[in-house]
Amino acid sequence: MNTNTEMRTGESMALNLYSSTNRFILRNIAWFIVILFVIVISLVSENFLTIPNIRSLLIQSTILGILVIGQAMCLMVGYMDICVESTMLFSLVFSTWLMVGTSVVRSGVDLPPMISILTGLAVGAMIGFIQGFLIVKVRMNAFVTTLAMYITIGGLSVLWLKGGVIYPLADSYRILGSGEIGIIPFSVILTLLLYMLFHFILNYTSFGRSVYAVGGNPAAARASGIDNPRIIISCFVISGFLAAVAGWVIAGRMNSASTLLSQGIVFNVFAAAVVGGISLTGGVGNIMGALGGVLLLALINNSLNLMNVDPYWVAVVRGLIILLAIFIDSLRTRRVAS
Repeated sequence: MNTNTEMRTGESMALNLYSSTNRFILRNIAWFIVILFVIVISLVSENFLTIPNIRSLLIQSTILGILVIGQAMCLMVGYMDICVESTMLFSLVFSTWLMVGTSVVRSGVDLPPMISILTGLAVGAMIGFIQGFLIVKVRMNAFVTTLAMYITIGGLSVLWLKGGVIYPLADSYRILGSGEIGIIPFSVILTLLLYMLFHFILNYTSFGRSVYAVGGNPAAARASGIDNPRIIISCFVISGFLAAVAGWVIAGRMNSASTLLSQGIVFNVFAAAVVGGISLTGGVGNIMGALGGVLLLALINNSLNLMNVDPYWVAVVRGLIILLAIFIDSLRTRRVAS
């Protein structure tokens, strides 16, 4: 009798260990693939592990990395912010349009760069607030609402500039996007600090615990006294604010504001977040896993360039990555359910 009990206990422990290992791998699969990619590419291309290439890789990761944090916050509460790309473009166009400059596309207000930056950040946060309010207070469909905002805000940006470009930008505006300490760009430092900050917020604050609770089980969260609408709106505000930060960085890097900056990045944002372990169903994921997703996509683009792959293949690769992201999320969801 004791032998049978011990066998069943051993089998149960083995199954639990196997299940836990699978969950760990699925939630951190982006980092495993990143490590594999680094090993393979370093063997294929002798230019991969050079300092200029690594620096370029990190710089390419910053805009996507900042946007993914906001997307991850929305996904964790069970929603998706499709509007991040348009929010980024609109906020950078608005802030640079207000600023002192020599471009013919200008407001004439000639605000100091710092005031223009703060205004752009406020605009991004406001767009996020409007989306969150429409979704949780007016009870509009989240997907359709953020898609409509994406089209509307993006259209306003194009209408505003009418194909023009705002340039040049003040040096004090550009410093975050183009400045550096030694060989390390300010934008890379900012991105890493943001990931550390939101890792702390999600894991060690009541707000972070509320985010997971609302995304994991909204009814239980409401019953425990959590203000679900406030948490959801806050996540959209964070997403909008960070999109404006990303706009500030990319405008500073390019020394201009144009509606052509980072077109189509919303698909990479979505893919990086989900591949990085953020579940589409809400309540599951971590920011550092999302960082792995960001680095993975940056590595793929970097490796395609190093190997002189036809640029028309980039769209194909992006589509396959999104399919991979959805496939991985479905596996994660089934594992959690079982």
